[in-house]
Amino acid sequence: MNIFSFILLILFGGLFPLQASANEKIPFNSDNIASVDLNEDGISEHISRAVLSSKKYRFLVTADKNGESVTLGSLEGQGLMLGSDYEHGVRNLLLFRDASSDFSYDVYVWNPIDLRYVPEGHKNQ
Repeated sequence: MNIFSFILLILFGGLFPLQASANEKIPFNSDNIASVDLNEDGISEHISRAVLSSKKYRFLVTADKNGESVTLGSLEGQGLMLGSDYEHGVRNLLLFRDASSDFSYDVYVWNPIDLRYVPEGHKNQ
């Protein structure tokens, strides 16, 4: 490596540092319910998992508001993970279409206008 390449590496490495990030499994309990703080406000939201078939689940994301349960999203697929990125301060969800592939998933992001999770790239509906 010549000195010019080394200087560019140092400059761009300092301007664009790599950040470690990882997706996380959702910690479902024996009742297929998980409590997860999706927006880091110190209050857990809830994700429930219902079996639809041998390879498909319905995931219901809810929050407690004024003593009532509010639905934040209803997703169907073979698996769900917490994404490493946030949209509008709320953690993304990864919905897996194929349980045997870690690369076959759709990203669901928080839509602050609709107050629910929507597939990434979809406009308000």
